[in-house]
Amino acid sequence: MTRESGVSTWHQIHRYAYIARPFDDVWTAVAGSPSMLVDQSAGGGGKRLRLHARLAGIDVARPVLVDVGGLVNHGDRAVLGLTWWDQGRRNLFPVMEAVLELVPVDYRGWPVTQVGLVGRYRPPFGAFGNAIDCVAGAQIVAESVTWFVAEVARRLEAALPVPEALEAALVEEIVPVDVELAAWPHVFLPVEGLSHRIGGAAAAREHLAAVPGVHHVGIDPIAAMAVVDYDPERCNPDDFVAVLDADADADAAWA
Repeated sequence: MTRESGVSTWHQIHRYAYIARPFDDVWTAVAGSPSMLVDQSAGGGGKRLRLHARLAGIDVARPVLVDVGGLVNHGDRAVLGLTWWDQGRRNLFPVMEAVLELVPVDYRGWPVTQVGLVGRYRPPFGAFGNAIDCVAGAQIVAESVTWFVAEVARRLEAALPVPEALEAALVEEIVPVDVELAAWPHVFLPVEGLSHRIGGAAAAREHLAAVPGVHHVGIDPIAAMAVVDYDPERCNPDDFVAVLDADADADAAWA
């Protein structure tokens, strides 16, 4: 958006967290009770939430009102629109418009769901707010969005039972069978910044899978590690590193 005199520009942000719960369980739970994502009803159809951030070592908490839309399942992901604004000082704190995304990123058979927020916010104080945002406001927004996504992930994980197969695997330290039985050579690659990389683990997996000669990609978002099964006659690990580096460069340019 172009800057006009006295008007704030919109700033983009995205953050991601990951939970060891099946996608179908997660999106079904949210569809049945979207209010589980926030604290409590604030009347008038709105919801109340306290956002937290740390600035210069000091915890900053602000009450905000949240409008939560309905969940739509597109098959490969489920999305829910939301907007929040400061409850007491709407003109003094950023307004956020965002989409909450739920995406399956199962790792080698273990259920994992990516919880992401992709949105934009408008700094307060008109055009002057854009200058403020460059200094401290951006940090507060980034911290509060990171906190919000982590809190949503925590609520979902607490509300949904651990799948029996996963619970047994954690106790017995079972390794996913296809890691041992993969027909193709595979390579392990670190994938940094999955909490803020554009598209999160889902996008990184998609981009790696698009390399000619790749047969399967698994990303463990908890360990920040990718496992790529590939045909060595058609591609090699340098190709995968180049893809991940290009994603990181795009993320830095976007930010």
